[in-house]
Amino acid sequence: MEITKSSFKRVFPLVEEVIRRCTFISIDGEYSGLYTNKSKSIAMADDMQQRYEKIRDSSQAFSFLQFGMTAFTWDPSTSSFDVKPFSFYLFSDPSKLLGLDRRFSFQASSASFLADFHFNFNKVFHEGIQFLNRSEENNFRQRSAEPTSQNPNVLVPPEHAEFVNSNMSNIESWITSESSMSLELPKMNSFRRLLMYQQIRTK
Repeated sequence: MEITKSSFKRVFPLVEEVIRRCTFISIDGEYSGLYTNKSKSIAMADDMQQRYEKIRDSSQAFSFLQFGMTAFTWDPSTSSFDVKPFSFYLFSDPSKLLGLDRRFSFQASSASFLADFHFNFNKVFHEGIQFLNRSEENNFRQRSAEPTSQNPNVLVPPEHAEFVNSNMSNIESWITSESSMSLELPKMNSFRRLLMYQQIRTK
C-alpha cells in the first residue's frame, strides 16, 4: 500500500493496528544517494563502530525519499505468514510550518537506478509526507517553550485553519458576553497550542 500526505491520517490507524498485531516487521528505504567519499571506503576490516559511522555519514548526506515497511503475521491455521507491505513517500520540506529550507542533493547513479525501476519522483515532491528529524524536533520544542515574544509567528496551515478560527470565535464570544463561567477549549497537540497562543497574542 502506497501512503502519501493526502492519505496518511486516514491510513495511519490501520498501520498502527497492523504493527501491534504482527509477528515481526522488516524495513527498507530509498535515498537520493548512497555513497559519500567517506562511505566508499567501507572495508571488510571495519569494526562495528567504523561501519556505523560510514553508513551514518551517507544517510545524513542524502534525502530519504521513501520508507518501506512490511509486516509479517504468523497464521497458525495455514502455517504461513500474512504479509502487509506499506510504502511511505517522504519529502523533507516542512518549511511552511517551521521556516526550514533543507538542501536537496542527488547522486546520479542512485537517481538513474530509481528511474530505471519507475520510481515516482513526482509523488515524492507533490505527495511526500513531511517530517522532522530528531534534532529538528528538539529545536522546535525548545523554541516553542521559549517566551512567545521571542518567536516569529508561524503561518496557520490550511488544514488547521478551521480549528483555529472556530476556537478564536468561541473565545471572542466568551469575552464579549462577560460571562462568569469558564471557557473550556478542546484538547490540542503542542503545534495547535502554538497556533492558538500566537492568535490570541495578536488580538
